[in-house]
Amino acid sequence: MSRELKVGLFVVLGLLLTMVTIFVIGDTKRLWEAKVGYSAAFDDVAGLKPGAPVRMGGFDIGAVTHVGHDRSANDAHIYVKMVIVKAESGRIRADTMAHIVGKGLLGDKMVELTPGSGTAAALPADSLIPSEDPTDVFAAANRVAEVTQKAVENIEPLAKALGDPKFASDIKGTVSDIHSLLEALVHSDSTVHRLLYDHKEAEQVDELLANMSRTTSRIDAVLADVEDVTAHVKQGPGIAHALFYDGDISKNAAGSIAEIHEDLKAVREGNGLAHAILYGDSSSQRVMSNLNAMSDDLRVIVGNMREGKGTLGALLVDPTVYEDIKGIVGNVERNEVLRALVRYSIKADEKK
Repeated sequence: MSRELKVGLFVVLGLLLTMVTIFVIGDTKRLWEAKVGYSAAFDDVAGLKPGAPVRMGGFDIGAVTHVGHDRSANDAHIYVKMVIVKAESGRIRADTMAHIVGKGLLGDKMVELTPGSGTAAALPADSLIPSEDPTDVFAAANRVAEVTQKAVENIEPLAKALGDPKFASDIKGTVSDIHSLLEALVHSDSTVHRLLYDHKEAEQVDELLANMSRTTSRIDAVLADVEDVTAHVKQGPGIAHALFYDGDISKNAAGSIAEIHEDLKAVREGNGLAHAILYGDSSSQRVMSNLNAMSDDLRVIVGNMREGKGTLGALLVDPTVYEDIKGIVGNVERNEVLRALVRYSIKADEKK
């Protein structure tokens, strides 16, 4: 075999091996499948580089194509552009979240997408996927260390106070006082002791609470009644509604009150009989004396009538007088002559 043929065969075999290698790597990287583009915005990409894989559910569905800022200087976000296999893009929905996670122990980063729910709408191509900033373990450790240091600094004055002998003595005295108080509470015959250990006291307290509950219920009922009355007064009809909400009646009531005030003022400052009776003067004394005398005379007259004295007393007390008058009247009715005489006398009087 000539040298040229050997060189040609070697080159052909090398090309074949190269093509096989490219096809194998391309199939692993899914280079031959159709892809669609997406992007995500982060405040910190934690060292993510182009070419990093994009995973969902544990397997690769795309790759990162670009990492960098937007052209606008006012936007501080870092945008990560990626391509996703079109067959897998239907799983990217509106509630999908993009995370930057570690790829291995060497510190490489990749983008991990959480599968969206079936109820959310599919996210179209070239859309911005919602994202969460990566959590750096070392930064978190530093924050924990800072918080711990601040806590220790805050606890240090308390530790110094606890180490003070006076503070320890105060604690011992307080504990001793509490022990004495509890011992007196347990062994003494005090109200608190009976309340804790005597069932009768507990029953009385329960009854008191029940009474308070019933009183509260009654107060609630009274308040409800008051509220009902207030509502009726506000809505009407009625005198109370008219007094509060009817201007004319309110004016009349105010006028009546003013007139009563003027009348009382006239009684208080005037010289009439009412002023004399209420406040006393010479005329009122005479009036009261006359009233007393009239009362005494009336009492004497009534007493005489009860005793049968006089015509009225005899008429009221003596039955024979009543019978005589009854007989006379009866005889007058039966006596026609007397009737004629009476008629004649009446007529004569009328003519005069």
